[in-house]
Amino acid sequence: MFTWSDESILWYLAASEWTGYHALLAKEASEFLKPDDEVCDIGCGPGCLAVKLAPLVRQVTAVDVDDRVLQCIRDRTTADGIKNISPVLTDYAKLPENCCDVVVACSFGVMEKNAYEFMKLARKRMIVIKRKDPPAEEGFTTAYGRKYKSYDDEKYLDEHQISYRLYTFDGDFGQPLHDREEALRYLDYYGFDGEESADDFLKHCEITDPENMYRYYIPNKKEVHMLVIEKVDLM
Repeated sequence: MFTWSDESILWYLAASEWTGYHALLAKEASEFLKPDDEVCDIGCGPGCLAVKLAPLVRQVTAVDVDDRVLQCIRDRTTADGIKNISPVLTDYAKLPENCCDVVVACSFGVMEKNAYEFMKLARKRMIVIKRKDPPAEEGFTTAYGRKYKSYDDEKYLDEHQISYRLYTFDGDFGQPLHDREEALRYLDYYGFDGEESADDFLKHCEITDPENMYRYYIPNKKEVHMLVIEKVDLM
């Protein structure tokens, strides 16, 4: 099970800012959100997606079981004057039924186990966002290879004849890193175990612009699948 550290939170925030990945996700999801919607972002992590969803809806409830990531959201909303995000420290299973209009689950949960649990929270629909396939990056054994794959969810929904709309798009949630020491810590944290050495791997990731604040960029290109499931179709 993946757990956050103080440094991994900072890496996540930097990657989101550098790539614009969560802005892209919010843009793709915006078609299925209305200004008066209440959204529940479950397994929200440091809140990068919640922040991008906030201008699109009336209220975002950002739910996670790790208070360190929720503190990131508190700090961000205070600094930026965001009034419509509520961080909630709890297991999503403890939330009341019909507590929101739309449930958003980004790289979180498995339809085979969680579809009905997620949908109990929503009055309207569920939006599930995951990468299509196992990561293309070779040599990572932890977070880069975790079992959040859209094709498993689609297979379950098809087998159970549950209607859904599928939208696909390309994204990159790569990681900028300041120096070699930080890059080596990053590779160690995420379980790099490639055929080449870490230093040789990093040679392919160097940023040559001397004015750039980062020295390395490790790409994480994805084919992203967004599943939209209406409550009536699931229940």
